Amino acid sequence: MIKIKLLHLLVVAAAAMTALVASAQTTVVFDATTDKGPSSAGRPVSVAKEGITIECSYGHLGDGVAYRFYQGSTLKITVDDENVVLDQIVFTGGSSNPVSNIGSPSSGTYSGGTWTASAASPSNTVSFTLSAQARASKVSITYHGAIADDPTPTLTPAFTFWPEMDAPATASVTINVPASTKVYYTTDGSTPSATHGTAITTTTTITIGATTTVSAIGVSGDNTSAVVSATYTLGTTVTSIAELKATSGEEVRLYWSDEANARVLYAADNQAFVRDNTGAICMYGLQTGLTELKANDHLAGWIFGKLSDYYGLPEFVGTARTNGYQLLAAAPVTEEAVAPRLIDAAQFDDYIADWVTIHDLRMKADGTGTHGESEITVYNRFNVGQEQYYTQPYANALVDMSGIAIAYNDKRQIAPIYQNGVRPVVYVVSDEEDFYAPTADMADVTVRLHRTLAAGQWGTITLPFVLDSFDGQVAEYTALNGDEMAFTTTTGALAARTPYLVKPDVTTPDVTITGVTLVTGEPLAIAKGNYVFRGTYVSATLAQDGTQLAVAGDGSLVKSTSAVMPTYAFVTVPVGIGKVYLSVDGTRLGDGTLRGDVNGDGVVSGADVTALYGQLLDGKTAAGNADVSGDGIISGADVTALYNILLNQ
Repeated sequence: MIKIKLLHLLVVAAAAMTALVASAQTTVVFDATTDKGPSSAGRPVSVAKEGITIECSYGHLGDGVAYRFYQGSTLKITVDDENVVLDQIVFTGGSSNPVSNIGSPSSGTYSGGTWTASAASPSNTVSFTLSAQARASKVSITYHGAIADDPTPTLTPAFTFWPEMDAPATASVTINVPASTKVYYTTDGSTPSATHGTAITTTTTITIGATTTVSAIGVSGDNTSAVVSATYTLGTTVTSIAELKATSGEEVRLYWSDEANARVLYAADNQAFVRDNTGAICMYGLQTGLTELKANDHLAGWIFGKLSDYYGLPEFVGTARTNGYQLLAAAPVTEEAVAPRLIDAAQFDDYIADWVTIHDLRMKADGTGTHGESEITVYNRFNVGQEQYYTQPYANALVDMSGIAIAYNDKRQIAPIYQNGVRPVVYVVSDEEDFYAPTADMADVTVRLHRTLAAGQWGTITLPFVLDSFDGQVAEYTALNGDEMAFTTTTGALAARTPYLVKPDVTTPDVTITGVTLVTGEPLAIAKGNYVFRGTYVSATLAQDGTQLAVAGDGSLVKSTSAVMPTYAFVTVPVGIGKVYLSVDGTRLGDGTLRGDVNGDGVVSGADVTALYGQLLDGKTAAGNADVSGDGIISGADVTALYNILLNQ
């Protein structure tokens, strides 16, 4: 029986020792002679030492002799660290106003000047009610650190943050501290430990202003947690469409300054195509907080979103943060209206989402336009109607097409738009491409006439539409008088399909004419006897036997010296004609001699070579037309031109 009792005592002692090791105690002694509070009585009064506060609702703690706690007051003792537990408080006093007057503790038990904590309700604070005045010369307070079951701290989950408007970027991170735990944390990327980092004992919120990794470790007694970490990322801000396109689909803040010149090209159906100084993009579904965007709007400010690829079309789409209240959309004040960029078909991929114009697309029946090796489909995705000057171009038409450049999988598309007076389709009559007339007349279209008419020189013109006026002289073929083809000036409109002589006042390499009727049918040939003035819409391929003649700048007729002549009407005469004259209002143009007939015998032969060399050697005026090349001077170039005539006869 004695052995059993002894064994039981040893077990109890061992358990007590274990508790002592696991939670070491600390005692702090307040001495009234040295640890003084206020020098006079007050409501309330307090004295603090080593993280412990003694507070009395009515008393005197600073007379240097004893602490006096007055009758009816409340005495409260608190350890500032919430993670510790009070064990015992011993009040030492004399017979006058004994410490036994301190009673009614808020927890635990109090007897004979000693308070003992209750194991059932550990706390870092206790209060007493005074039944009568009590005095204490010393107060000894013993406590220990509580041990958390799990000392692991928790952090705000990782997130991405951005500045608000133009303020510096800041964000708050909360470190949650378990009860009875001291946490050490770092923000510089280093690993925290019980000897490294910032120590905290209560839940704490810190502020960061850049991408930061917060790491923390908890220590409670001999328990140390694993390190927990979270990274808080300062989000990307891009300042241009080019920078946006370089991102990989992560959420970004797009900021446009005034200088970025962000302008709305076209807006409809919850999408807006926008161009800045660096490129263009489709903004899709970002109207939240914005007024309805309109073409020409100037954009400045901030908006959240991310880059998305819609079958090849770059789109800036919304995220949970997207709100347009930080993005200003305003009508331009001094800026010109937005206009399409003129690009080559081969540059199409560099201008996706931009408003572009592509010249000289040859249309197929399926709506595909070709230019060299490029194929571009015309797709009326914005449903531009006839009232906005759009119909699908007819097959074989040569057109300039204006619209938004769209990529859809492996297809290149132009989506026509009509804005700022720019019509989506312009039909082209070019001296470099074949012209195909429509199968039926087309009213109110725009035509670009791509051909050079030199100022002050006679030339020819035939148009597939009516031209109301011409800046210069215009003459029509009216009669044949012997070997003279008579032309008469006209001040009226130039009829469609009809050939004319013209002498422009200004050189016109490229003219766009709006509101004309493009007509069907081939150019006309106006015959007077055997002398015909025949129209052509493109540079003509003339016979080189002298029967088809082009008009030179001085009004003389030129026999073809090459396969293609830059003429838009020409003269057809019978074989063997030596001289043909053109006249306007009775005044002959040129001398009527065929080019190359240098000696004036009515034929072009080797004798003309001799005559031309004689002209070049002695400077005599040739009897015939020595300016064989038609460049206005007599030089070695005329010899080459003459040999070409002879070789091709």
